[in-house]
Amino acid sequence: MAKYSKQVVCCEDEINILEVEGTHVCSKCGLVKDMLCFYNTAASNEETEPWNMFLLELCNRAEIGKSTRLSAECYYRMWAKSHSTLSKKVLLACAIYIACKNHNIPRSLKEVSAISGVDTKRIGKYEQLVSDKCYPTKAADYVNRFGCKIGLNFSEIKKVIDNISLGMNTRSFNPIALSAAYIYKILSLDHEKLKELEKVSGVPISTIKRICKCI
Repeated sequence: MAKYSKQVVCCEDEINILEVEGTHVCSKCGLVKDMLCFYNTAASNEETEPWNMFLLELCNRAEIGKSTRLSAECYYRMWAKSHSTLSKKVLLACAIYIACKNHNIPRSLKEVSAISGVDTKRIGKYEQLVSDKCYPTKAADYVNRFGCKIGLNFSEIKKVIDNISLGMNTRSFNPIALSAAYIYKILSLDHEKLKELEKVSGVPISTIKRICKCI
């Protein structure tokens, strides 16, 4: 697999990053990040087994930090040893999916599927096979990342999270869809921003608007 590389910008330079209430903000451009991710795959001194390089590649694609990556690596090693007949590629995707949930920076099944090329149903099935723990996610867990991707600033993201914490009777909704709905409703996004939100969250505009009527 080709080594992953990307152009370095101001928010990828650690010296420019400030930590504000648990969220990382670039002092140059104002970008909010839910997890620091400064390591470079090409320069990594990690072991070079194919699965390890693939894991590094996936973590870079998903902007996943080192602590979460190490958790995913531990999961994979454990599962690969105890479930030697299962697909290694699917196990890696599943390990990333569960590690992200465990570190409170969840990625949706669609996102993990997009970066790994593994079908969402297979990831879900493997999760049931290999994991005996449940890591439930909340709508607020997704706001930082969705907000960053559509260009929201820190105060806007915080406003949405605060409103989610005050919400009532929302447990029946998918947390990803609920997060997108709150972002749209609280910030009164225009149509272009709404289309961007649909793209990054994977939630159809019709679903976002339908949930907005219930919250």
